[in-house]
Parts: sequence; C-alpha cells; structure tokens
Amino acid sequence: MFLELAEFCRGLLSHHPSVAIVTWASQPALESFVARLGPALREEHSDTILSRLSAAELDSASFPERLLRCLERRDGSRRCLLVYRIEPLAPAAARILNGFRERLASQRAVVVVIRENRKRDFVTDSPDLMDWVGTSAARAEDLGPAISLREIKASIKELERRHGMSSERFLKESTQGRLESSEDYWLWNELIAMRAAHRAEKQ
Repeated sequence: MFLELAEFCRGLLSHHPSVAIVTWASQPALESFVARLGPALREEHSDTILSRLSAAELDSASFPERLLRCLERRDGSRRCLLVYRIEPLAPAAARILNGFRERLASQRAVVVVIRENRKRDFVTDSPDLMDWVGTSAARAEDLGPAISLREIKASIKELERRHGMSSERFLKESTQGRLESSEDYWLWNELIAMRAAHRAEKQ
C-alpha cells in the first residue's frame, strides 16, 4: 500500500464525524484511487465497509434518492461512503450533501471526489459540510500512481480465483442479475472496464 494513501485513511478514520474531499485532474488517478480505497481502509480498520455512490448517470432528483438508500443501509457505523463522478451536477450535489450532513454523520466516514476544476463550485455550495472537511483534503495524484495494466490483470485473476469463475462468466451472471451486490463484484466490473480502456489505448 502507498504511504500517502495509508496516511489519508488513518486520518480519515481517526475522528467522527469525518468527511474528506479528494480532487483529481487525470482519469487514471481517479480510477486508481477508487480501486485502492477499499483495501486501504480495511488495512487501517479491518471491519470497514466501503459503499460507493457514483453520480455519473444521476440528476438532481435521483441523486438524493440514491444517497438516502446508501445512508439507510445496515451497519452505517462501519461504512465509509465514497461519492464520486458528481461533476455534471456539482452545485446541486453540494447542496444536497450539505443538507444531508446530519445523516452523513451516521457513517464511519465520507469521501467526496471531484475534479479539481469543479472543486470551487462544490465548496461554495456546501459551507456547513466544508466545516466538517476542514483540512481533510487531498489530491488523487498524490495518493498513489495510476494503476498499471499488470496490476489490473493480477487483481482480476485473484477475483477469478477467489470466486471460482472466469470474468466472462462473471459478466454474464452480473448482466442477468444473478449476483448479489458486493464490493468484490463492483471492483471486478471496474477492473474489467479499466482493462478494456488500456487495450483500447494501445490500438
């Protein structure tokens, strides 16, 4: 694990309520941070559960609905909520998260990830939440290098070994809705997408 990421997780889990903001400038840095955060948190506090909320396909109406579902999951005191890909609705997402701050306190920690050039919009519209963030801010580029194709393949192979099925079978089962939601399955999908992106860049 990278020292900077370990220190980030240690600080994040050392107090409550705990909210951090992580900015990113490059897509590989974002992907690396999202992929490494769960294992890094568990390295620091073994019972931590990472919940992910991607707003890539949400709007200002569906975002709070999805957020509420995340916050109503069991074991909130063990969960770290990761909110990312909020750039298309940054001001609205900021106001919604700001209004949900008391509910966010039910989580072990919250991490909001946003592109560097949209941070100002987010901060302006979430003043109370920013009071909780304080100095808990970091850049994805500083928390570890971009994940390599070799690491992606190794991680996929480990998931295949652990769950006793090929990635092809996993994708089929996942597409047909036969698999329960889990962090492993979410990560597996992300890694497969990353592998495809790496291959496309080489063509």
